[in-house]
Amino acid sequence: MNTSRSTPISSACRRGSVATLVIAAGCLYSFSGGGGLPGHVRTLAVLPFENQTTQFTLTQEVTQTLQDELTQRLGLSLASDQAADAVLRGRILSYTNEPSIFRRPGGGEPGESVVEDQRRVTITISVELYDAVKNQILWESSGVSATGEYLLTEGEEKGRQLALRNLVQKVVDGAQSQW
Repeated sequence: MNTSRSTPISSACRRGSVATLVIAAGCLYSFSGGGGLPGHVRTLAVLPFENQTTQFTLTQEVTQTLQDELTQRLGLSLASDQAADAVLRGRILSYTNEPSIFRRPGGGEPGESVVEDQRRVTITISVELYDAVKNQILWESSGVSATGEYLLTEGEEKGRQLALRNLVQKVVDGAQSQW
């Protein structure tokens, strides 16, 4: 019996294995350098976001959080807008802080008052990531929203920080979605 002959099944397995390796190698290549951005993007400028809300400190908080987190998560260095390979800019469209969970103390007897236990901060921005080298928009979104829930005993600042952290993650995901 000749064992050196390939069966149709073993040939198909080899072709499938080779195809899997080629695809995997392509994925690894496309995500190298800049956290999934084009390879020439190594520096980022985060411009102060225009604020359309009554929360005046939000401009600084959003801008600072994006500067700190995006450069780290995307593997970029911070630069001025004149020297940066990419520029992130946007607007803070809305900020809400509303109740999210209620309970009835004492077991929910009829006529009993409802007590608010938890609140939700929601921040919505429009954002654009611009490739200054190739003079093109890499990614944009007109409505990125993120929430942060907190117990009343923790304070609104806790909810705002959670919303900011979730907002950064959505911007990172969006920026990497094109590559």
